[in-house]
Amino acid sequence: MSGRFSLGVPLGPVVMILLAVVVFTVVVVEPFVLVRYYTIMGPVLGSAVTLFAIGLSDLAQYYSSTTTLNHELDVECWSGDCRSGRISALVRNKGRVIVRDAKGVVSINGGQNLKGLLAHRGYCKFGVMYVNEHYPHVNGDALPWALPDKPTLRLLGSGTMRSGVVKAIGGNVEVALNIINNIINKMLVNERLNLEIDSKSVRRIVENEIKGNRSIIIPIVAPQEHLTSISPGQMNRLLIFNYDYNRREAGDEYVVRVLSENGDSRLSLDRICLRLNDEIKYIFEVTIHGEGLRKPYSFKMFIIKDKLNALVKSIEIAGLGSVDVTMDVLKEFKNDGNKSLIDRYWRIRTGILNAKNLDEYRSVAGELKSLWNDIRGGLKSRAPYLGIATGILNSYLVYLAAVNKQDKVAELLKEGSEALKLEIESNVLTRLMLRLLGIKEVNVDVGRVIELFERYEKLSIRVKHSYRYVPALRLLLGEYRSEAEALNACNDRKYGGGNQECVRAVKAINNPKALDELKNMNVFTALEVSGDSELRQYLSELDARSLILAYPPKTPQTRLTLILHELIEGRLKPVEALAFVGHRMVKKPEQVKDLFHEVYEACRSNCSINNEKLKLALLKLYHYYI
Repeated sequence: MSGRFSLGVPLGPVVMILLAVVVFTVVVVEPFVLVRYYTIMGPVLGSAVTLFAIGLSDLAQYYSSTTTLNHELDVECWSGDCRSGRISALVRNKGRVIVRDAKGVVSINGGQNLKGLLAHRGYCKFGVMYVNEHYPHVNGDALPWALPDKPTLRLLGSGTMRSGVVKAIGGNVEVALNIINNIINKMLVNERLNLEIDSKSVRRIVENEIKGNRSIIIPIVAPQEHLTSISPGQMNRLLIFNYDYNRREAGDEYVVRVLSENGDSRLSLDRICLRLNDEIKYIFEVTIHGEGLRKPYSFKMFIIKDKLNALVKSIEIAGLGSVDVTMDVLKEFKNDGNKSLIDRYWRIRTGILNAKNLDEYRSVAGELKSLWNDIRGGLKSRAPYLGIATGILNSYLVYLAAVNKQDKVAELLKEGSEALKLEIESNVLTRLMLRLLGIKEVNVDVGRVIELFERYEKLSIRVKHSYRYVPALRLLLGEYRSEAEALNACNDRKYGGGNQECVRAVKAINNPKALDELKNMNVFTALEVSGDSELRQYLSELDARSLILAYPPKTPQTRLTLILHELIEGRLKPVEALAFVGHRMVKKPEQVKDLFHEVYEACRSNCSINNEKLKLALLKLYHYYI
């Protein structure tokens, strides 16, 4: 008898034990009825004892010859800010038996069609992904191991040895085979994977083609790295997906690149490349099979953008020598719905972004209170650091300030004081928002504002252009004391190495002629060529401060930072300019583009935080990017 129960226990021993138990039960319950059959009771009981003993023995043997697995997630960073990296699973063998030929497979969203979620091929490694783009789906596809035990070769395509080369080698079969071997093995990093191409069948094909001086087919191969062995008590890394922040677009999204088993670290291609923004959620189902496993080991991962953002922030916090909550964030990838703190925050944040007025904002954002209390109850002293990493503590503070609960803000600022002092992006933006909402205990040094400008602009592919305006920005905001100091900074390679746009931006602050020269530079006149003559005309009418603040930012986060700073300082013209230019220059997300337009329209009538329309638009922008 073969087969297994759902718990991975073999069916045969279980059936034998159950039969024996049935016999014992009957004997115990009806002893006087069965006494008349005493002549057969002995053999029956003996058989039951034998079945029971054999079943127990088989079970013991089964458990001693099999093992189970567990795992924990891990992250590796490819960039300094960890906005690009890799998520993998460290799979541990819990038993005393080696797991051989372990193979991990993944399905995404139950194997459904993912066509509307595909990223452009240009975001994939080498610009290639394996899936069929007409019906892209991932359903039980193999994943690579970091340390494969049995790499095998897969034919990816073919090339040709031209007939001219065949003639040049004089029909020598051995030379032809050596050339083919060298070409193939240069594709392989792993020295164990020397391809034995001079088999009888291949040799016969080469001999026939050489005789006719024809071209010879050269196979193009790559190793498949989807099988491994895991020794007792040891771990192996299963590579699940790479992620990259999309710096080419202004859409504030990631690209998730699911790895394939084909190719070593140099040649590995992506199975599929997927977009990940605020509206998208992926469910990864990973299953590991292998000889020696009691049953296949499975786990799920629930991927949303907020979790990757939280991961980035947690690593930034740890890098500042503070409490490391990276593992707490990684655990969130295993949880979904109400079990996941970040999923709950995601739903609240979505509700905030859909609020039509401040009353709806108060109603939805009020749910942050119970969420924060759950974090505090579960993580105790670590709660503020996870709350900062996920944005929950920041958002809750701003909500309390927005509904005029200053006493609660003061309590929370004291409770999370150490975490809130960290000079990370979300904290600086939060302090700006709190100050604007009337929390006097909070101050933001102008140096932090400029630092935030530089950090956010790094997210743009046009960062070099934005940086040309940093010296002028430092002079405008008072960090530089003189024009000479700012002009000297323009010579720094970081700010353009003497670029005239940098120099003219600095001089334009106090020189109308330099301002006109700046407005007539190609970067501005090009706006007319690109079709946005209205924006070109608007910029040409701005004063120096408004132009230097409003034009350079390429990311919405930078623009929001400067809007908050200028509102705090009571400078309203630059706020209007920042919002108008943001509406015209931000292409996506559409909601952010529309919110900048709402700020612009509100500012034209009453550019004060007491204006409910302006307040709601700023709160939405803040919650979008925190």
